[in-house]
Formats: sequence, structure tokens, C-alpha cells
Amino acid sequence: MTAERILRLAERSKAVDIYPELVVPQYDREYMLGSKLLCDAHRLAQYLAAQTVSIHPDANFVGLIKYDSSVRGDLFKRVGFQNYSALCNEFYKKPFENLATRDHQHANAKFGDVIKMGLTGLKKKIISFKLIHEDNKDKVEYLNALEIVLDGIVQWELKCANACETMAEMESSPERAAQLCEMGRVLRRVPLYPARTFREGIQCLYFCFQFVPDSIGTPDRYLYDLYRQDIESGALTRDNAKEMIQELYTMINGWTTPTNVWASDKGGESHFCIGGYTLDKEDGFNELSRLLLESLMEVPTYRPQISMRWTEKTPREALRYVLDCERKDTYKRVALISERRRVEALTELCGFAFEDAITYTMCGCNEPAVQGGINMAACNFNGVRCLDRLLYDCTGEVLQAKDFDAFYALFEREFARDVDRYIEINDGMNKYYTADVDILSSIFMDGSIEKAKSINAGGNRLGFNGVSLIGTGTVIDSLIVIKQFVYDDKLFTMEQIMNMLKVNWKGFDDVHRLIYRTAKYFGNDEPFSESVAQRYTDTIYRLFKDRRDQFGYPYLIGDLIGYCTHNAYFGRSMRATPDGRYDGENISFGAGQTGGRDRNGLTAMLNSVANMSKTHIMCGPTVTNVMLDESLIRDDVKFEKTVDLIEAYFRKGGLHIQLNYVSREELIAAQKEPEKHENLRVRVSGFSGYYTLLDPEHQQEIIERTHQEK
Repeated sequence: MTAERILRLAERSKAVDIYPELVVPQYDREYMLGSKLLCDAHRLAQYLAAQTVSIHPDANFVGLIKYDSSVRGDLFKRVGFQNYSALCNEFYKKPFENLATRDHQHANAKFGDVIKMGLTGLKKKIISFKLIHEDNKDKVEYLNALEIVLDGIVQWELKCANACETMAEMESSPERAAQLCEMGRVLRRVPLYPARTFREGIQCLYFCFQFVPDSIGTPDRYLYDLYRQDIESGALTRDNAKEMIQELYTMINGWTTPTNVWASDKGGESHFCIGGYTLDKEDGFNELSRLLLESLMEVPTYRPQISMRWTEKTPREALRYVLDCERKDTYKRVALISERRRVEALTELCGFAFEDAITYTMCGCNEPAVQGGINMAACNFNGVRCLDRLLYDCTGEVLQAKDFDAFYALFEREFARDVDRYIEINDGMNKYYTADVDILSSIFMDGSIEKAKSINAGGNRLGFNGVSLIGTGTVIDSLIVIKQFVYDDKLFTMEQIMNMLKVNWKGFDDVHRLIYRTAKYFGNDEPFSESVAQRYTDTIYRLFKDRRDQFGYPYLIGDLIGYCTHNAYFGRSMRATPDGRYDGENISFGAGQTGGRDRNGLTAMLNSVANMSKTHIMCGPTVTNVMLDESLIRDDVKFEKTVDLIEAYFRKGGLHIQLNYVSREELIAAQKEPEKHENLRVRVSGFSGYYTLLDPEHQQEIIERTHQEK
């Protein structure tokens, strides 16, 4: 049973801003006379020292803090990052050349390191690398800036401890006074020194999350030893641990304020993972993994989201438990991903060591990032633009193509041009962003201290670009239609298809219906369509596999859109496509979300998705959303079959899955009478949200998704 104080904290986190009001200090003028970097560091340290300590009567953990634009704050919200803001003003939700739109980058701090070594260990690390880089003035200055900020964090920690002890002296309740004294004692220990207990580990995580509030990563790994030690010694009970975890969750939920325009009700931030490979390639789903999920299910919050990392050795019982939680979770916070494919992508394509690859987690709306790393993709990629250009602007060359191979060679040429241009734009945005030198979050990342470089300027040891290539389904289905109807069955000439597209199918309703009814669309477990899909993903692999961005980071490709309907932004300027899409309609996103074109059932659709890419290049920010009939998860017998189906999907190579089970009729009714369906919650694109509060484009996409009844 969830503690009453936890329920109060949870409801409060959804109703009000739980963070204290920001205090802007009078900054010392003297620092303006030195370098800007050191001035920024001193200002940040002064800012930390000036903030108000918030201790709610129900709280047992302390450390809430946010930043205003007078300093350069954390890497997630990027308050005070002037160049980042300028990029967003110009390119966020505003397609550039209808090829790229700015989107958010996600990162994950290496919280396990600070739990093990404390801030004292990080300071020793900074000092040692100042000696290593002593001949490089710029690197030493950067490390000096980190040290100044780190000292400021220590002073903030001690201020929090003092506040607990002062409040304890004034507290009339002996029980609460004892709690406050213990809170102060713990804060004098962590994060300054290594955590010795599970409670200290949670307080350290709670406190340090404020400096990189994006994802807590893989807590069932870095907290497990402390958990087992305390359980075995009798110093901790399972219920005690659950209550601590749940308070952590309420803070994470409250980090996104109820008035936030993007995420007041959405579960797209602070995504984290449980399970996955251990160093010896065993399954890592442990008792703490189970407790972390169980704790979440009992707390009525929108955030955090959680993904189970399934391995070939994951017990069916563990998978069933996670799916059982998922089907009972009214907040729709659970997704599942397959370990093998993503780890193979990180090792084979990115060149990471196995021990590094298995530290990955999910952030934001299901974007992957390695522990202590950042996903450096600066913008989304319109994968349909090249097809539009080929069909409408290269008419002469297209009509000369004698067979599909010749046509595909033209398509591949145009796609390669867009890849080159996309990389140029992505690099340009990241280069512009490097002027915002990060000296707060970088302290907790992997590589910044060693390289003496800001995390957003190549300081990450294990970075990669997780590119969202939007429109994959539109491209694949369009290529299928061209191959099937023009070159194989010869029902139409290429000229006829292009002429129908130019008039937006007007006057060709019969042809449009014929194509929609008989095209061998992707998602039906057919060799024909899967060969086209694999050819396309092979092309993606060849064009990206040896490429590196300006920082030397490799690329992994995905297909999610996150909170923003980038597929709609791109689609508005896209002319009709051979798959049957009309001028201006949304292009696709996600793997297998074919708008009802999968006709052979759920198993067939999942088989197609699992077989889509043999090269692992499509292991970036990828989502596979499936609409199920409610009976498949409510009926216990059918539910067991659903568990078996998802396990089989992962064994065949599927990467990701998240489930919805609501009828098309209910979704349409919710559009018409939203006031009667205010509690209808759905999975969208790596996040969950109330259906009636979603953008109209998101709503329509969910209606058109796959719906499986058996």
C-alpha cells in the first residue's frame, strides 16, 4: 500500500510547481574583468549559493533547484543557452528546405559514478586532468570553470544540510525532527562523498538529477549493490526502499510543471530502463528492476516512463510481469525494447566496447543514449523529400528508367544528396550551439573532464547521432507501388503514375482505390514488400555507416517524432506520393505504423518490422506502436498469447513495441466530444498523453494506426 505522504507528494507534483521561487543574486562585478568562461562559472556558483532550500513537510529528500537566464543552467532545459534558443527560434517546428527541423537533444548523466566516488572523487579527477592538460591554456581554463561550479554545488549541498538541521530545531513533532536530523546527516555525506547505503544512493540521485534532469538511466544497475547490501543486513526493508523510490518519482514528475506548454500531462521526459545484458551476457532483470516498476505502478504520476530491456535470456515470467503492469497502468508509462539489436548496433556500427554499449538507456520520448552520453542529432530528417524531387523535378530521367533497378539507382542518388545536405545542416546547427559552453551538466557526463571540453562541443566519450528519419513508411510503400504496378505487373506506365500524382489523384479515384486495395504494402509479412524495405534500409546503412559528424560521432537511424508532429510539418509541403498519399497529407513515422495497410494480422506486421533492417542501422530513436483489441490484454487467456507473441517478435529481431488498446470508434467519439473522454490516455510516439489534449495530427495518426483484433 502506497504511503499517504507519497500520494500527497504525487498529487502536489501534478497540481503546483514544486520548485522554490528562483532567486537572482547581485553578482560580483570583479569576475567580469576576467575571461567570460570563468565569469560564467563564478556567477553560477553564486547563483547556487543564493537559492532557497525547499523542504516540504512530506519530503524526506532535499535538493530541488532550477535556473534562470542570468546563468547558463542544465543541459536539458538549456536556460541561458543563447545560441540554442536562437536555433530553436529559427528552426524548431519550422522545416528548413523542407529537409530538417530542429528538435531536442537528450543526454543521460553517469549518476552511478557520483554515487560511487562522490563529488570529492570528481574534483580529484578534475585536478588530475588539469595536470595532464597543463600545456593547453584553454583546456585548463575549462577545467578550472568546472571546479568552480563543483565547489558551488558542494556549498549548495551544505546549505541544504544546514536547512534540515535548522528546521529540526524548530520542529514540534519529535518524529519529524528526527527525520529532519537524519536528512541533514545524509546531506552532509552525499553527494560530497560516496554513498554507503541505499538511502544515501537515492538522496545522491535526487540531488544530482537537478543538474542533468533528463533521465535517471539504469538505476537497477548502479543502485543494486547498495540495495542488496542493506536488504541482507536488515538495515532496509523492501517497503522502505519502495517509498524512497516513489518519492524520487514524484520529484521527477514535478520537474515538469503543470503549466508547461508541452508536457504538463505527458510522460515523455526522464524515460529510463530496467533489465538488459550484464557484463557476462546474462539477463540483468533483478529484484530491484521489479521493485522500480512496481513502485511506479503505485504512484499516480505522468513521469517517469520506463522501458524493459528484453534479452534472449529474460524469463518469460519477467516479461509477463512487465506486460501485466503495462496493461494495468492507466498512465501508459511502460514500453519494451529488445537488447540484442541495439547492442549490436552500438558495437558494430558505433564501435563501442560491449561493456559501454550495455550501459545505454532511453531518454525523452524513447531516444537512446549511452550512460554519461548525449544523442547529438540536432534535427529531424525528411526522408520523403528526395522522392518528391525525383518524381516531379527529374521527369526525363525517370521516364528513361527501363526497370526498377534503374529507377532505384536514381532514387538512391537523390537520397544520397539529401543525406549529404542533412549532415551539413546537422553539423551547422551543432557548431552554432557549441558557443553555449556547458559547465554544469558536463561535470556529470562521461568524457568532458577527460577531454576538458563541453559535452555539447564533442566532450562526450561515447556520443552518436540518433537521427529521426521521418517518412520511412511513405518511402517504402511508394517504392513498392512503383515496382509492383509499373515494372512488374505493368498495369501503368511510369508516365501515367506521374501524371496522376501531378493532379493529386483527381479524376483517378478508381486507380487510387485499386492501388490501396491490391498494393503489397509493407507490414504484411510478404517477401515482395520486405525485399523493398530491406533494400531501402540497406541504402540507409551504406550512406551512413562510415560517416561521422564534426565531432567524430557515428550515426544510428530511427523514425520517431516525439512531442512535435514533424511528419505533418514536412507533409504540408510534400506533393502526392505513389503509395496513395495526397498532396499535403502527413508523411509516416514509426516502424509498422502503416495506416491500416497491414491486412494480414498482428503477427504478420510484427514479422515485417522485425525483418525490416538486417544491418542494425535502424536502431536509433525507433518506435513501433500497435493498436490492440482490448480483449487481447483484458482476457487472461488471450493475454498469455499476447505475451508469447511479443516474445516471438523480439526473438525474430524486433527492436521496440508499445501498445494501445482502444477502439477506433472510441477515438473518433473522443474527437467529437472531448469533454466525455478526458481520461482517455494513449501511447503516441515514445510518450503517453491524454488523447483529447494531443495535436489534431497526433490524434488522427493514432486513429489510422494498426488495429488488431485477433
